[in-house]
Amino acid sequence: GIIIPESAEKRNAQARGVVLAKGPTADDSIPVGSTVLFGRFAGEWIRDGDQEVYIVQDEDILAVVRK
Repeated sequence: GIIIPESAEKRNAQARGVVLAKGPTADDSIPVGSTVLFGRFAGEWIRDGDQEVYIVQDEDILAVVRK
């Protein structure tokens, strides 16, 4: 899966976040550091120590935002 930081708001999620890390089977075309759009109801919030992150499957990524 793909890990999204807490800044991808919980309530009324904008469905946007920055990729912090990837699992071993994640899509190689989505690099760490990319801004991505994901389905509003995709994924799950997980607490990791002091930080809360949003984990989504790579198939739930709708687009990679290019600047």
